[in-house]
Amino acid sequence: MSGNPSAKLALLELGRLFGRQAPPRLVLLAALLAACSAPAPPATPTAAPVPATAVLTETPVPTPTAPPYTDATPPIVLDVPLPSLTPLPPTPSIGLPAERLTIFDPGPGSQAVSPLLVTGFGGPSWQGRVRLRLIGEQGDVLADRTTFLQALPDLAGRIYTELEFQFPWVAQTARLEVRTFSPRNGQMDHLTSRTVVLLTRGTALLYPGLGGAEKIAVFSPRSGARVRGNQVLVRGGGWLDTPGPLVVEVLDRNGQVVGTATTPLSTSRTGEVGSFEVQVPFDLPVSQYGRIAVYEPAISPAGVLHYSSVDVYLQP
Repeated sequence: MSGNPSAKLALLELGRLFGRQAPPRLVLLAALLAACSAPAPPATPTAAPVPATAVLTETPVPTPTAPPYTDATPPIVLDVPLPSLTPLPPTPSIGLPAERLTIFDPGPGSQAVSPLLVTGFGGPSWQGRVRLRLIGEQGDVLADRTTFLQALPDLAGRIYTELEFQFPWVAQTARLEVRTFSPRNGQMDHLTSRTVVLLTRGTALLYPGLGGAEKIAVFSPRSGARVRGNQVLVRGGGWLDTPGPLVVEVLDRNGQVVGTATTPLSTSRTGEVGSFEVQVPFDLPVSQYGRIAVYEPAISPAGVLHYSSVDVYLQP
């Protein structure tokens, strides 16, 4: 109040009229009038309330439209897919026994330079012998070698060897054959094969193979069975890499063919497991040990892709 001029004038006027003995009520009234006339303090600015519906949003940036493809558009080059490092054998839909002769290296889709490392498992075989051959695209033999199972006599074992090859061009597709022999008479008992690309220049690209179910299995007659009469009913199962048919043969004790027949699988799709059944007539003068063989012929080059057989006793 001491800084307000109106309050000072009111007090001076009261003092002039009443002297120093001004009534208290008049003094209070003068103070109230001075207070009412005092200027109001400046208002503190306050922020305007933000409406609840006001939300900050980003302004969308328009995406440019991709130009159309023309002859000038650069192509997209994709790497050629390579075979799996762990290929899986076909899953049989019927009960097939385990494979008797397996090639582990080289696996499916492999390309190799000389010498070609071959590993596998099979047997037993006559004197533990295993024969390996490389057949070229034109049917020529690029390599032919006999090795031995890493096993005790009359037992299955590991196969481990190398095949050296050479030819005048850069590359070709070849068929690797591995065969074992009957411990009883030394005739061919089993054969399996694998397609491989051979290189005279370049880098080897090897993939492993896996053992699985037998590709061609003979269910009947069983090994050691006695076959009576001049014909035999052969049943089995497996799958083919070609349209077929399978060839079924009856061999005498010297390995000579004395009866033959052909039969398709129950399925016409390559690589699909099916069954077969066929009557094979044969002609023998006397009773003797023999063999029932079933194999898949190769188309090009000619040969055998897979061969399975069982020892039997033939009684005409």
